[in-house]
Amino acid sequence: MNVIFKGLVIGLVSLGMLFIGSWTSAQAASKTVKLPTSIKGTWYGYVGKRNVQGHKIYEIDRLTFKKDRLTITMYETRKQSLHALRWQGSNVTAVHYTQKSKGVYRVKPRQLDGGTLMTIRTRRVNVKALGQKRQALKLADGDGVSYAFRQPLLSHVWNGDIL
Repeated sequence: MNVIFKGLVIGLVSLGMLFIGSWTSAQAASKTVKLPTSIKGTWYGYVGKRNVQGHKIYEIDRLTFKKDRLTITMYETRKQSLHALRWQGSNVTAVHYTQKSKGVYRVKPRQLDGGTLMTIRTRRVNVKALGQKRQALKLADGDGVSYAFRQPLLSHVWNGDIL
């Protein structure tokens, strides 16, 4: 009798956990929004430069926003024109997007206890190197604000590790 009671209690608890788990994911999924096409796609951020054995090495990060994932690819090059990029590594994260306010979106990892990776929005900023205004993606995390552009530019150095 005691074994049947324990089995019944364990069955009810697991059924309750299944119900709560499905309710939480449905609730989280209902708050997600589609990312606008103006933000989707590939963006580049200038991480900075460093000297290695007397050569300047320029570091670039490429962010690719898709409907359900964020891909971050790290590149470096010796050319100041930021051509001939050499791949250094990649990171793919499953994400979903929520809307904070009009035109402002939060990027959150698809984990149960995942916080906000960053807040993103499009904005026109003045590019120092070219002396003209360009469309940029404003990335805000807990440490500060950085900008990413549709092509690699030697402008707006990312402060620290944005991601």
